[in-house]
Amino acid sequence: MSAITVYSLFFDDIKMIALTVHTDDYIYGVTTFCFCAFGVEIIIASIMKEKYFLTFFFWLDVVSTLSMITDIGWIMDLMTGGGGSG
Repeated sequence: MSAITVYSLFFDDIKMIALTVHTDDYIYGVTTFCFCAFGVEIIIASIMKEKYFLTFFFWLDVVSTLSMITDIGWIMDLMTGGGGSG
């Protein structure tokens, strides 16, 4: 999960600087996987950790996971109704 956290923090910026548009689908796929992994982690932590569900750290994890939606072009295109060209 540490590697996924580092990826989710920095890779969108690296993608913008160093990669081409042709790699976007691959990057969106990896980011979608990371988003799902964080979601599963929240669910498992809610079940396994006592006093985690609905605490400050639970909501911190939920908000940070939901903020990843802006990095997934497929979902943002559906939400905004447009293509990713700009």
